[in-house]
Amino acid sequence: MGSIKANLKNTLIPYANLKGEDLTGTKNLEQRQIDQAKGDNRTTILPDYLQYPEHWQ
Repeated sequence: MGSIKANLKNTLIPYANLKGEDLTGTKNLEQRQIDQAKGDNRTTILPDYLQYPEHWQ
């Protein structure tokens, strides 16, 4: 997978598959965007200011 270093301000990403992605370099990523996306708490790396959603297992 890869590293996403985009500015996601006001970007709609519902149902996006973020499994295996490193999002630590992403700008303006919000919790609501992560809550709507697919991912997991083993291979998806979030910035420190975000929490892994409960459905990411």
